[in-house]
Amino acid sequence: MPSSNLDDVLGPLAPADFIKGYWGQKFLHLPGPQGRFSSLFPWSVVNEMLETQRLAPPRLRLTQDGRAVSPDLYIKNGQIRAAELTGLLRDGATLIVAAVDEVHGPLKALAQHVGRALQSRINVNLYAGWRTSHAFDVHWDSHDVIVLQVAGKKQWKVYEPTEKFPLKDSVELGTTPPTSAPVWEGFLMDGEVLYLPRGWWHVAIPCDEPTLHLTLGIHKPTGIDIVRWVTEDLPNDERMRMDVPLLGDAAAQAAYITGIRESIREAFAPADLLPRFTQHSSGNAVARAYFNLPSSATQKVLPESEGSIVELAAPLGLDSRTRDDGAIDIAFNGNLLTFAGAARPLLDFFGTELPASIAQFYQRFADQYERDTLRQFLTEMAKHGVVTVRQPLPGVKKRSNRAAV
Repeated sequence: MPSSNLDDVLGPLAPADFIKGYWGQKFLHLPGPQGRFSSLFPWSVVNEMLETQRLAPPRLRLTQDGRAVSPDLYIKNGQIRAAELTGLLRDGATLIVAAVDEVHGPLKALAQHVGRALQSRINVNLYAGWRTSHAFDVHWDSHDVIVLQVAGKKQWKVYEPTEKFPLKDSVELGTTPPTSAPVWEGFLMDGEVLYLPRGWWHVAIPCDEPTLHLTLGIHKPTGIDIVRWVTEDLPNDERMRMDVPLLGDAAAQAAYITGIRESIREAFAPADLLPRFTQHSSGNAVARAYFNLPSSATQKVLPESEGSIVELAAPLGLDSRTRDDGAIDIAFNGNLLTFAGAARPLLDFFGTELPASIAQFYQRFADQYERDTLRQFLTEMAKHGVVTVRQPLPGVKKRSNRAAV
């Protein structure tokens, strides 16, 4: 059974306990049964990806002993040279492929569900090694990571952060590795999980056997993102558009700075600033691409089978707001969709109960709406990409989109 959401990744630890005790605070090592993640991205899928996807640096790269291997050694005219790449791996290089959640359905579903549960943007990278050379020297990441050991094992050393909440451009931090002893050193075995908040130093070393792990990069918003969002509206304030009085006297310059200060203070004063930022982030999050050809490109849009699965495509969940006139606005993928107030139960269902089959959707509201009305509503949601309708993925369980908090 493929892991398909945060509960599957963290179990038996409950997501709420993870968020309370570890989220953004400290590292976590979770044991797990062998083969726990084997269906997420098995070796057969790795081979198929390398054979069928047109991958190029920096998305595909090789590293060895902390240094990048020149792409010229394994890519010619934009094509991967299998013998050359395999030979480098045999000699100790580590294979790294970014954004593998874009090429494999079960992994894409996991990233979607984890992203919603943690209200964060997720990307998944693959790391595969064979010998004993490490891919990177001791380093830290500017985002949280959840490491899933898919096959084999790796030796890890984890160190406490030397700076709280580092950003990508924290250059000084990046040049001063810790001198203290690691807080954890051990083997991450097949089926086990490692969580590292951003800034925690670490190094991973293969053990002279095939090893494959996935890292879920968790990109959380920070105060810097709120500031950037607020400043988008500052050009509407006359005080911010005024010329700087470089040739004015001291009084004029002081008054100018006071106006700037007041403009910024007022911009950050609203009590609902954080909820509005959250709504903005949710409504403008870029949706993952889903297709259900050929039916989705027909006039009917929906497939004939009512056993087809309706899946919410909104990356961070369905964020809706009721207007004073009762109409409901949904911000999605940078667009604004408006529905009649009577659609509230349907929208609530889509926000909390998906994935579900078309038949389950019809059955849930059979006493409240005509079937044609339900089908038309579902069709419009699919047309705008708010939901995708697809055949069930083999072995994937029905899951709720409710956040873990």
